[in-house]
Amino acid sequence: MGFISYRGTVFFEFNNLKALQGINHVVTTRKGANSSGDAAGFNLSYWVEYNSHAVELNRSIVASFLNITPENLIFPKQTHSDKIVIVTPQTTPEELLGVDALITQMHGIAIGVMSADCVPVLVADPLNQVVAAIHAGWKGTVNGIVKKTVFKMLYDFNCNPHHLVVGIGPSISAINYEVGPDVIEAVKASFPNSDKLLIKGKTENKAYLDLWKANQYWLSSCGIPESQIETAGICTYAHPEIFYSARYSHHKTGRFGSIIGIT
Repeated sequence: MGFISYRGTVFFEFNNLKALQGINHVVTTRKGANSSGDAAGFNLSYWVEYNSHAVELNRSIVASFLNITPENLIFPKQTHSDKIVIVTPQTTPEELLGVDALITQMHGIAIGVMSADCVPVLVADPLNQVVAAIHAGWKGTVNGIVKKTVFKMLYDFNCNPHHLVVGIGPSISAINYEVGPDVIEAVKASFPNSDKLLIKGKTENKAYLDLWKANQYWLSSCGIPESQIETAGICTYAHPEIFYSARYSHHKTGRFGSIIGIT
């Protein structure tokens, strides 16, 4: 994993995904000067910034890096669901509403998710030429959106889990993510290894949740070798100057993107 500079901003790349033939990917940062206000930096979300021109400019820079047109950079309208859409030439903008994971086999486009503490996950099958972008907050994590997306790749595209390569992007770390009783109970109900995901909090009814380990569990349970899962290990809350963090900024902030495509 590493950072690279490009046209006035800084991007992040996974080593394992970067090494794949025919696969393009990037994780943006907030480093840049086009967006302003609460979204100051390199914001990609129209829903958190009034200056649509700045978002268009930022997206065009990302598209240029991926060697596609801005129109072929596709994001869903996320709602912390476990809904998955397969992107085809017939997919309409309305079909992307309330969606938190995308899969495609189309060449010349890039699919992505936006986040600011939630876990972005990029998945690639370089043999079958299938890619997925997943947004997993705590709700998506306990509802197994990562597992459900991988299973959809296996069943709809005949992917082999042993061929899948995964990048778990920058997101809030356990040490900075204290949750309450409702989340604790949801984690305990979804994960047989919940004792390894929850760390005792400052008070009796609180705990720190490790979203990285939780999503690693889903990936491993699908049969993906651990050696093919790369975790950025970068906490957005601890580095709000590099990545947007909703919790650090009290939910008044922009969004960075985690994007993948087939060349």
